[in-house]
Amino acid sequence: PAFLYNLSNDGRDEGTNPALVLSLMTDHGCATWQDMPYDLGDYTSWPQAAVWKNAAQYRSQGVTELDIGTDAGIDALKDHLAGGDLATITFTAYYNFAYEYPNGTAGMNNGVYFDNAGAVEVGHGVCVIGFDDSIAYNDGTGPRQGAFLAVNSWGSLWGVNVPDIDANPSQRGYVWLSYEYLRDKSGKKAYFMTDRQGYSPALFAEFTMDHQKRNELSYAVMGGASSAAPDWSYSI
Repeated sequence: PAFLYNLSNDGRDEGTNPALVLSLMTDHGCATWQDMPYDLGDYTSWPQAAVWKNAAQYRSQGVTELDIGTDAGIDALKDHLAGGDLATITFTAYYNFAYEYPNGTAGMNNGVYFDNAGAVEVGHGVCVIGFDDSIAYNDGTGPRQGAFLAVNSWGSLWGVNVPDIDANPSQRGYVWLSYEYLRDKSGKKAYFMTDRQGYSPALFAEFTMDHQKRNELSYAVMGGASSAAPDWSYSI
């Protein structure tokens, strides 16, 4: 995660935007953990030249943004997951999600999170990995069924365990999110990317810049017989 987070956070440890992260994967790829290990205290270092080059082979083909603010959108997300793929969603995490799930009494029942309660804590994102139409819960108005399964990034001490994934009950870190919660109270967008199979970059441009404010920099690379009318160009 260090490669993409450090490129997308504008030099501030205040989170980032999944749409931006996925677009960076399309443009630049993604470094392996071995090439650029994650360091909780280092959110500003940019990749070394060799890391950039290795990351490029993992560029994605493109990014899809799915509207999940409707019943049709929820069904489309379920179809996407049923095909063996994943998706990222965003939402505002409230106190009950951050500190009381899954054992709180407000906004959750039987391990299913369905409503916000308490103070706003942080803008957040999780990876949706599956769904279950049969999981039952009561939202205070009556019995309900159905929720998405997501994996969080807060370690194994938070959330619920899913025996079908890990038989060790101490390995938690998952959350069930009701269909209605994603439809009505999340960021109402799901993001996923398409893999670029068998990709190998044909050309690299390497240069060095030294500036105190990286978000004030831009560059352009172009090629062809004439700089006035290049055959191709790329800028950021």
